[in-house]
Amino acid sequence: MVWQDSQVLNDQKLLEVVQYTHNHVSNTVANTEKRLERHVQDYLEGLHSQLETTSKQNMTLQASEIDRHFNCIVDDVDTRTKASTETAVCTLTSKLEA
Repeated sequence: MVWQDSQVLNDQKLLEVVQYTHNHVSNTVANTEKRLERHVQDYLEGLHSQLETTSKQNMTLQASEIDRHFNCIVDDVDTRTKASTETAVCTLTSKLEA
């Protein structure tokens, strides 16, 4: 009988240890998941911020390039208009003098 009582006591203690271990592991896993989730969230927010900054920089560069190209076209049109006007004036002057 003493042996059975001792075995029951050992089984109860073993069950307590197993329950404690199970609870500890469950809590540790939950805490680890929360920390990992925070790290992933921080990483994704950093990526989003970096992509947003890069997009803004690219749009600024593209806008500058478009503006530069537009100004080149305007300058070219001005130059051609002046040359055409000068040619027309010279032609009219020649006709009037003739």
